[in-house]
Amino acid sequence: MNTLLYGKLSKKNHSIPMVKPVDSFTNDGITVNPYLLGFLLGDGHFGNNMYFSTADEEVVDTLGELLPETDTIVKVSDYDYRIKRKVRNNSKSKTLSDILDLGLGDVRSDNKFIPNNYLFSSLDTRISILQGLLDSDGTLDYRTGYNVTFSSTSEELTTGVMTLVQSLGGTAIIKNRYTNYTYKGVKKAGKLSYRISIKLPKEINPFKLKRKASTYIPNKKYTPIRYITKVSPVGIEECQCIKVDAKDSLYVTNNFIVTHNTLLAAAAGLTQVLDSNFRKLVIARPIMPMGNDIGFLPGSKDDKLAVWMQPLFDNLEFMAEDRPNEKGVYSIEDMMEEGILQLEALTYIRGRTFHNQFLIIDEAQNLSALEIKTIITRAGDNTKIVLTGDTEQIDSPHLDAHNNGLSLVVDRFKSFGLAAHIHLEKCERSELAEFAAENL
Repeated sequence: MNTLLYGKLSKKNHSIPMVKPVDSFTNDGITVNPYLLGFLLGDGHFGNNMYFSTADEEVVDTLGELLPETDTIVKVSDYDYRIKRKVRNNSKSKTLSDILDLGLGDVRSDNKFIPNNYLFSSLDTRISILQGLLDSDGTLDYRTGYNVTFSSTSEELTTGVMTLVQSLGGTAIIKNRYTNYTYKGVKKAGKLSYRISIKLPKEINPFKLKRKASTYIPNKKYTPIRYITKVSPVGIEECQCIKVDAKDSLYVTNNFIVTHNTLLAAAAGLTQVLDSNFRKLVIARPIMPMGNDIGFLPGSKDDKLAVWMQPLFDNLEFMAEDRPNEKGVYSIEDMMEEGILQLEALTYIRGRTFHNQFLIIDEAQNLSALEIKTIITRAGDNTKIVLTGDTEQIDSPHLDAHNNGLSLVVDRFKSFGLAAHIHLEKCERSELAEFAAENL
């Protein structure tokens, strides 16, 4: 167990910010009502004809209202219904034709899936398809009003539900087990079943069916939260310069995870050091005030640097809370005393050589061409340098988006085999910050 990520009684103590419900997708290719499609993916059957099963008359009425004008619902047994054309002919219902066009024609219970244009659709559409899925194959603990789950024998469908939930700012945990059934008095093994536990933001009701929607109570005590439980190597990568245009430097990556350029680099560097791939993690940043300088700062070198290094402490404390007296739990001070972490001002870097170290240069957009050259030429044997920054946040009056050190490295190193660059255009920010960035 990584002691950086757990506290007393093995309790997880590090989490990441939750993404707000993402509302930046469009409804291109939405041909079937999303609630209708969600319910049919849960309790429907697609083939030459289309059937679904339910014991709720409310569901039948709701689905009937969502059908195209050409289609209708007919009851075929106690709980089974068929969707067909109102006017009898040899052609398929429009609903079935549209579903077949989505690639769902040959699917069975264990290989159903949510089409991509529905997975990445508008906020209202994603909520509706999730409600359809949970009204059919979802469950609710009626004693508590929460503990929402979804079950399916289709791994792809369950993964799709997880994607919907995460895109809405919620959490989803999948577990699997083998089912069984009894046929003619003989117990037989069934298919592998996937069960997903769901938590959503309090403003989103995961159900539309009245008996579920009215009973559902958002869990106010245990809101959605995503913990960091493990850091695992995924391979060897060359250095990457990460830049985003968000004022808070947060952006959304795979699985709707909110991350931060400096935090991501620091976490990667610290992991490399703890895995003995490097001797030390060194994080440095330029001493660059915003606005007028406050002048002389009293105290030792460390005291003077503390003001400028606070943004780095904020990120490091996110990974290792300051608990120097707890056995087995690192604090920032512990890491610095053990020599595996060093925070440095770039003022003191000239003349040094860094051997076997993971070196992060934060706020690299505030460095000149000469300064960035001085830093990179300090790299010794087995040293990796990661530059992070945002050219929209330059504080030096002598630099701009084109002549700063970060932009220079991106341009000059683009054909160098040991370097890589990532430029992220999209990010999650507040409406106020976005308006200010575009209009001030």
